[in-house]
Amino acid sequence: MDPKLVTDKRSRRFLPKKRYRKVLRNNIDGITRPAIRRLARRGGVVRISAGIYAEVRVALKARLTEILRQVVHILDSSTTPGHERKVVTTRDVIFALNRMGHTLYGFNTT
Repeated sequence: MDPKLVTDKRSRRFLPKKRYRKVLRNNIDGITRPAIRRLARRGGVVRISAGIYAEVRVALKARLTEILRQVVHILDSSTTPGHERKVVTTRDVIFALNRMGHTLYGFNTT
């Protein structure tokens, strides 16, 4: 018996199980207001206007998109005919930031 089939109780026949498509949503909304407040507090901000949260999300998405685009270029350039890289390492992100001109200290590259 196939576990993907369900029985109809009245007619005793097998019916295919319905599939549900995952609803896509904007994942940048996962960066919540308190998270933005904590980042601003770390930066020394005391008061935050209500309109700032949407602007921070837009800026963060643009920044992450550019960093990930650079990381994908690094992964594509390091592939060989017999092996394709699929895992992003910390070194890849640091190298991408260095290429963009934003050096990140505190990680050993040796």
